Amino acid sequence: MKFTVSKTEIVKALSPTLGVVEKRHAMPMLSNILLVVEESGVSFTATDLESQVKTICAATNIETTGKTAASARKLSDLCRLLPDGSDILIYLDGHKLFIESGLGKYSITTQQSEDFPLFDDVGESSEFKILAPTLRDMIRKTSFSMDSQNWRKHFNGMFVGVESKFITLTASDGHRLATCSNKIVGDVPSYLSGIIPRKAVNEIGKLLNDLSGEIIFSLGSNTVSIETPNTTFVSKLID
Repeated sequence: MKFTVSKTEIVKALSPTLGVVEKRHAMPMLSNILLVVEESGVSFTATDLESQVKTICAATNIETTGKTAASARKLSDLCRLLPDGSDILIYLDGHKLFIESGLGKYSITTQQSEDFPLFDDVGESSEFKILAPTLRDMIRKTSFSMDSQNWRKHFNGMFVGVESKFITLTASDGHRLATCSNKIVGDVPSYLSGIIPRKAVNEIGKLLNDLSGEIIFSLGSNTVSIETPNTTFVSKLID
């Protein structure tokens, strides 16, 4: 594995993974990201077993392909420290991932990529499109009513219902309730619903920042996913 990427591109691609990776967990692998280099580009995947995010990064040059797992936070911090506007050479040598730019050369320990816990098949789902600013505004208007430590799990998330041409978001902590409805792009053939966990709602809100176009929203019996031009976020739903 050996490729060159601009600092701007890799910092932007790593940013969405930091909200998903666990700082402290019984599985140390969950603090890592899966780094995959293919001829078509570079991707980073992070998971906490309840949600998963995959981002795509445009490389300046790809010399050899491969994959490995490395600390998301260490890789992100090292790339942020390098000079603005610089190109970064990243390559795998043995069990270490080397990061070079100008006179700086750093390395971090890697793990076996085969041990990284990717999501299983998420099953069938129905998808529709919605404008990113619309969904972002709806989350902003309702997310404050979600609870965080309620023993009734359905209060620790946000209910989403989609019917015909409309989507409705509803959140409640048992004492207050906030709900908001808006139009989607096109329509859905049947009624869709689910409860998205609080952490996933917050991460989706972050992903929508600075986006102005359409995104793909998919809802299945046990998962929800959001697909933007460079990022795919998947989360399990609350039963």
